[in-house]
Amino acid sequence: MRWAYYLKLAVLDFARLWASTQHHVIIVAGIVLPILLLLGLKRGHVAELRSELLRSPTGRQVTFWSGQQGELMQADSIERLSSELPAVEIIIPDVDRIVQVSSLGSPASPSVAQDAGSREAVSVTLCATRAGDPVLQQAGCGLQGKKIDEIVLAQTVAERLHLGQGDQCRITVRRRTEDSDETAETTATIAAILQQGDTNNAIGFAQFELLDQFEQWIRGYSATKLGWSSSGTPAPPRYVEYLVFTEGASGLSKEDEQAFRDRGFDVEVVENPIERGLGGLIEADARTQLQVHKIRPSGSTATNPILANVLASELEAVTQADDVVIPWNPPYLNNATQTMLVGVTLKKRSWLRNYLIDRDSAFEPSVDRFVYLPTEHHSAQWDLPLRGNRAITLEPYQPGDHEVISGIQPAARIGSDGGKPDMIVIPVPLLARLWAYERGENDYDATRQVFTSIAQPSVYGKARLFADSIDDVPAVVAALLERNFQVTSESGRISEIQDQDSSLRLLVLVVGMGVFLFGLVTVFSVLVDSTDRKRGVIGILRVMGVSGGGIFCLVLLRAIAIGILAGLVSTAAGLALQQFLAWKPAAASTLLGWKPHITILISARDVLVVMLGAVTCAAVGALFPAWKASRLDPFDAILEGRFV
Repeated sequence: MRWAYYLKLAVLDFARLWASTQHHVIIVAGIVLPILLLLGLKRGHVAELRSELLRSPTGRQVTFWSGQQGELMQADSIERLSSELPAVEIIIPDVDRIVQVSSLGSPASPSVAQDAGSREAVSVTLCATRAGDPVLQQAGCGLQGKKIDEIVLAQTVAERLHLGQGDQCRITVRRRTEDSDETAETTATIAAILQQGDTNNAIGFAQFELLDQFEQWIRGYSATKLGWSSSGTPAPPRYVEYLVFTEGASGLSKEDEQAFRDRGFDVEVVENPIERGLGGLIEADARTQLQVHKIRPSGSTATNPILANVLASELEAVTQADDVVIPWNPPYLNNATQTMLVGVTLKKRSWLRNYLIDRDSAFEPSVDRFVYLPTEHHSAQWDLPLRGNRAITLEPYQPGDHEVISGIQPAARIGSDGGKPDMIVIPVPLLARLWAYERGENDYDATRQVFTSIAQPSVYGKARLFADSIDDVPAVVAALLERNFQVTSESGRISEIQDQDSSLRLLVLVVGMGVFLFGLVTVFSVLVDSTDRKRGVIGILRVMGVSGGGIFCLVLLRAIAIGILAGLVSTAAGLALQQFLAWKPAAASTLLGWKPHITILISARDVLVVMLGAVTCAAVGALFPAWKASRLDPFDAILEGRFV
């Protein structure tokens, strides 16, 4: 009840002294108004600097590429960077491919007239994109999902081909091989039309996975997602080891062995009967007359072999001995047909052929096809099953005048039932590719009927990254530089804006503190004078029973009310000045032509700061006058008040 009574007295005193209160409100409002305008000017200046960057997503775009030590950018590394880098919205490989686009039903030719009108195949540069590409979103289009058969076409191209959103088109890609040029076609749906204004750029956008398929096919690999076959270039044969045959008991000299080691090969004597007898091709009696060594790349093991692709003639030239070097891969046992495939390639004029059961039981180096040497049990075309429900067809090969090879027996029992499987001799390059395919190191193109190299992941020269906001760009750039990427972005400009923002914030703080201190002194002086003028009233209130604490509250509450009113007045004045300074007079105006256009942005936070500043300024300035009034003697105050 007592505090309610004090509040009532404060309201009555506030109303009684309304004339002087207005002056106090104007004084405090004049003190805090510059702070409000400074905050608005700072915010408006920074907003103008940021507006150009905010209008376009390129402001938060970062283009980066691998530096001298940066990692190669592939599809998996793009996804990993998307999750590891801070504040990243999307990363899109910066790749493109020139293709031919035509309407369905019209051949992919430079110009073809049809009944529906003149239609043609247009050369279009397809750029990589992804769903959610900010650049396309700003243009009001883009891909909605992850389908690789959807593209975005420029308006000029769509009009030229009479295509609209939802229509299908034909995309033709061309590659050059050793023999001729090849083309491949696929269909795509027009997901959106890109409005270009007055430009005539023949561009489009497609999922970067589709461009990856194009790139693999152009490089000679199969584009499995599009059903396009490879160029038919066989995978280079690679061998686990090489067998070195010498006559007599001397074998390789120490110098010859060292010569192999100097070239990165380990040398050891062969004890395995399969290798010593070339799987059973060498006569048993003749094996005692031969010394056999094998060389393999240093560090190669049976479980983790290091494959080599060196010509046998190059290795024969390394040594001084009269040796014969044969590329060698372990025989391949096909359980489905119970056949053991042995690859043997030997020059026609080689002394080692004299030790074979049949001189024609080894292929010449020029033979590299899906063939085998016919035997008593195999002399016709037959299919060899492979993993993945595939099969290759082996044709019988007639070496010289012999129709079949007789007397060949495997040198060891390999069947799970203890029986001997049939042994088939094939060219050693075929066995090397077959061996690599079963290990998952080669691919098989059934259309071309050739073992090809596995398509290597596409490596992107550049990629464009979009940060969550322009303020996140410097942090993203710093993270990319730490990973040794080269970067181009607006980070320098953004950092400059952030530095200006920090500098202006410090300036506002320093000026605000100066104005606040000046306001404290002013409010203190005004309220001290006002309190001294009310000594008589204060004395009467004390005689009536109001305590010193009550007098303190009366003076302080009046000061707080002055601060609230001053905050409201300064806010209203600041908003009015904001509108006036932002107003731009007509260019032809002679009277107000001098007026500049100034952007002031006053936020709710700024208003709150000014309100708190006004109340704090008035309240702190009133603390001493309120304390002084509460300490007055009632009778002295009444007597002194009569003469004030």
